[in-house]
This record gives sequence, structure tokens and C-alpha cells, in this order.
Amino acid sequence: MGFGRQAQGYARASLAITVALVLTMASSGPATASHARAATDPQQLTIDAVDFRAVDFHESVSAANSIQTWIEYGTSTAYGSECCGPYTQQAGSFRLNLRLAGLTPGTTYHMRAVMIDGLKPDSPRIDGPDVTFTTKAAEAPGFVFHQAVWTPGCCETLMVGVDTHGADTSIHFDYGTTSKLGKSTATQTVFADDYGNGYTIDPGISHLASGTTYYWRAVLANSAGGLTTQEATFDTGGAPDTMITAGPAGTSRIRHATFRFGATNQHATFQCRLDGRAWRACRSPLTYPSLARARHRFSVRAVDAKHEIDPTPAARTWRVR
Repeated sequence: MGFGRQAQGYARASLAITVALVLTMASSGPATASHARAATDPQQLTIDAVDFRAVDFHESVSAANSIQTWIEYGTSTAYGSECCGPYTQQAGSFRLNLRLAGLTPGTTYHMRAVMIDGLKPDSPRIDGPDVTFTTKAAEAPGFVFHQAVWTPGCCETLMVGVDTHGADTSIHFDYGTTSKLGKSTATQTVFADDYGNGYTIDPGISHLASGTTYYWRAVLANSAGGLTTQEATFDTGGAPDTMITAGPAGTSRIRHATFRFGATNQHATFQCRLDGRAWRACRSPLTYPSLARARHRFSVRAVDAKHEIDPTPAARTWRVR
């Protein structure tokens, strides 16, 4: 690398670095004494924003000669790591907007800018002042969004967004056909990226019944805490299945009948009919008064939000004496 830097023994960190350069050149012409003094003045670092695993900062330099600059950092004034360069700039005033990522949450770091003036092997090294910052401590994870996608004949895929808040986060899903749930997916790990964020896509919950409402929740945990989301539902594709849960059967002397019914899809609506009449919208429970003394047949079918109708309506036959 030249300029005597090999002897320093600093390890270059394997980090994600985002750099934006704003350069304002000094006016042309011979360097003045004031410019020469500016080239030896300590370059300044200013911290702009600190996150769980990253810091945004900028370096300001005014130089009469061409210079080379980079950053040293570490958890003590021994530094030990370097990043962000080296950048070579011509004489003038400039500002480097920099980001250092891949840091440890809740940790205090020391940082300084290093500059070589003149770009000659014997050029003096100028160390800027020490600057400290502390990354944000990791926090309990957050659940950002979800989207359920049903693949006919296969599975339900829950695509979810997880905010890891600086720490690797485990996640699994509890699910079932009632709010008691009862089943769980395998646990996955959402790794915090260099900036403390992360996401996962569940590979899919298979062996689900079509036309059925499932309840589910996500359970997340990291080193800073945990989160269990509120229960939500999703409907698998396909026509719902209808069932009659209460009502007369066999023979009865009562001339009215009340039926209760439901469907595998909890968001379904219903259509009912008595003795072969036209289908009409209905709700459970449904009562038929003043029935004739005869044999009767009640039928009900569920309809989902996509207007898919149960092709095998539930039915009950009974006789009124």
C-alpha cells in the first residue's frame, strides 16, 4: 500500500461501506502559506447518525497538496481496524460522506481520520483527533408485515417481514383451524444484516385443507427479548365445506325447526333452502315456523369471498307428525 502503512499492522475489516463524495476544489494558482498550514491541520470527523450496526459520518479536509486519507477505528484508542479508503484527492477543500457497517450493537467505538500529505514516500502522516460513538443496543424484534399466498394443491406460504433490531432473530408460526392453534412450523433464524435489519420467507405450511380458514400467529425472539403477534387468519383456496351442527332429525311433533350451521371457511356466507325451493341468503341460526305435517328437507351451502360455492351442500331430512 506504500507510505509505511504495512508496518502499522491494521486489519482491514470486511464491512459494507457506502460512500458518497462531495468535493469542492480550491481556486487554481500557487499554494500560499495559509494553504500549506491547512494541509497539516488535523482533518475533522463528524458523526451524523448511529444505528444498531452502522454509523454515518463525514470527513472534512482542506489541503494545499494532494493527499491520501482513510479511517482507523476500534473499541479502544489502539484502533486496530481500518476502512473507507484510502481515497486520493487533489488539493482543495472536500467532504467525504461515509458509512461504516457491520458493527456490534451496544458498543462504544473510537475512530480517527488519517491523512498523508503530498503523496510522497516520506510524506508525514497526520492523525486526526479521536472521535467516539456508541451503537444502539439491540432491542426485541418487530414484526413488520405479512402476506399469505395459497398455492392450490400445495401449501400456504407466509411471506413476512421481520425487523431484527440489531440481533439475529428466531421465528416460528403457530397455526390451526381454531383459535387454539395446535400446530407449529419449524423455527427459522432471521440474520441481522450489516445495518441491523432482516427478513424471512417461510417455505410454506403444507397439508392444509382447501376452502378452510386457519388461525395463525408468529413467535419471535432474539437476545434482547421476544414478541408474539396477535392471532390472524388466512383462507386456503377452493370452495368451503358446509356442515349442519344442530337441528331436527328423524320424526318430530314440533311444527317449527331451528338449524345451526357453519363452514370450514370462517368468512363464508350461506345460502339455504327448504323442500327444494330456491336458494336464498341465510344466517345461522335459522328458524322455519308453521311447518306442514309432512316430510321436509333442509339444505345449506357455504359461499366464500371469491363466490366459490360448496358443490356438496349439507342437508337434513325429518318428518313432522
